[in-house]
Parts: sequence; C-alpha cells; structure tokens
Amino acid sequence: MEITIKINGRMVSVEVSADVAGYLEQAKRSNRKLYRERQRYWDGREYDEYIIATEGRLPYRPAGNAG
Repeated sequence: MEITIKINGRMVSVEVSADVAGYLEQAKRSNRKLYRERQRYWDGREYDEYIIATEGRLPYRPAGNAG
C-alpha cells in the first residue's frame, strides 16, 4: 500500500504494509481527536467566568456592579 507523508515540508510517497498504513491512519485520527479536545478545553478549566473575563476582548465588570 502506498501512502504519502510530509517530511521536512516535502510530500513523499512510501510503500508500506497494510499494518503500518492502518497504524498511521489510527495515529492521524488520534491526533485530530486530541487537537479537538485541546481546542474545546484549551487550558483545563473549560469555559468559566474567569477565563472569559481575563481572556476576552471586553473589559471585566463583576456581576452586580452597575457602572
């Protein structure tokens, strides 16, 4: 089975066995899944009020402060 991989910015075609191709496909899926998880929970605290206040674009105003 022939696969194409990127090495040092170049696309290279390589002949591999079906077992290796299956392993590489599984690794690619795992990497995509981990990337999505990191995007969803980017710093381990999920989306709480502190993150929104400190990382958001608008200035922080505590609840109950009418001003």
